[in-house]
Amino acid sequence: MAIKEEPDVIVASLLIGVDRTGEAARQPGGVRGFLKSIFEGAER
Repeated sequence: MAIKEEPDVIVASLLIGVDRTGEAARQPGGVRGFLKSIFEGAER
């Protein structure tokens, strides 16, 4: 995971994940989409 990366990268990936799931959270499976987007953001 991104735990050993720079804190800025982790914060940015979390913010990207939250941004991306603003709409996804209103759809079925929003929580799963939220977590998935966070992990995808952390991989970048």
